[in-house]
Amino acid sequence: MPANAADVLVVEDNEFNMEVVTTMLQQLGHNVTMAWNGSECLEMLFDANGSPFRHPEGSPRAPESTREHPRAPE
Repeated sequence: MPANAADVLVVEDNEFNMEVVTTMLQQLGHNVTMAWNGSECLEMLFDANGSPFRHPEGSPRAPESTREHPRAPE
């Protein structure tokens, strides 16, 4: 795996687009996780204990709608 490889979460509801994006990212050496919609994405970002996904330092923050998720901490 390349040193600059990243874990990438792709959220896409179109099967063809998902296949194209996933293939391209994997060919570049990235680890790809797929979600078919926003709800599935949120489930992946919150663990069983309701802990929020931790963003790496300097990465973009989640939109307000993500923080309004029923399991998001106050």
